[in-house]
Amino acid sequence: MYQHFIVIARSYSDRKRVVFHMTSYIGKLDNVIIKNILNRLQDINSDDVGIHCFTTDDSTWESVLELDSYFDGAVVYEDFNEFEKILILNTMGL
Repeated sequence: MYQHFIVIARSYSDRKRVVFHMTSYIGKLDNVIIKNILNRLQDINSDDVGIHCFTTDDSTWESVLELDSYFDGAVVYEDFNEFEKILILNTMGL
């Protein structure tokens, strides 16, 4: 089983939903990294962010889509820095 940590938001410039996705074996997600991400999200102060955490049988994004089609069509980022840039642009109205 794999845990998925997902942050979802809307990219206003691209008019698409964007997702940061991090996964690991169940019980092995790095809480220090997650806490750092949550702190950075708080600093950005975006009101258009949702956080999801759940388990699937596989580490792939496809397993997430099989579990919940809500995420279908979202642009997926595995690098939080790239995802964060989009959120910052959103707060600037870009």
